[in-house]
Parts: sequence; structure tokens; C-alpha cells
Amino acid sequence: MHGSETRVYGDSAYTGKAQAIREKSPQARAFINKRAYRNRPLTDQDRETNRRKSSVRSRAEHIFGTVKGYFGFRKVRYRGIAKNENCLNVLFALSNLLMSKKKLLRLSTA
Repeated sequence: MHGSETRVYGDSAYTGKAQAIREKSPQARAFINKRAYRNRPLTDQDRETNRRKSSVRSRAEHIFGTVKGYFGFRKVRYRGIAKNENCLNVLFALSNLLMSKKKLLRLSTA
């Protein structure tokens, strides 16, 4: 986190991290999924809010999955922040091209 975020999304594993988020970025609102427990299942309203939060988060996570899976960017060797950032920018651009190609192929077969 760089400190100027307005929203922070996370799955239920980050439930206890609201204080750390507040310290790092005071103006950010935490949109973290609620967790179900053994004797306290989620209500239907909680499930619906978790679903909305997850739909936002999944857009970014699909792109990271593409970069890691297709392009093999699972481990990063530290070569300097500028070089690693440049490599990530290129991989995200390639990921966008790949996803748009898949979308075009789906539309042409329909």
C-alpha cells in the first residue's frame, strides 16, 4: 500500500488487519469479506456483501493469474525497482492483449 488509497479490498483472511490498514492509509475504507465461524454462519445479507466485494477483487486477481500462469512471473529476481516495474508493465499490457484476443474469439464464435 502506498498510503493514498481510498478503498482496500481483501478476502476473509485479512479480517484482523483493519488496524494495520488504518495505520498505513488513514483515509482508506476496508472492504474485507466477513468470515463465517462454526457456530455463527453468515447471514444472507453478509453473503451478498461478500459477493459484491469479491466481484471487484476478482477483476484484478484474474489479471495477476494471467501474468503468473501464462508468462511465468511467479518468482521475481530483484533487479531494481525500476526494472521490475518495467517488466510488470509489459506483462500487464500483454495480459490485456491476451484477454482482448480471447474476448474477440468468443464473440466471433457466437
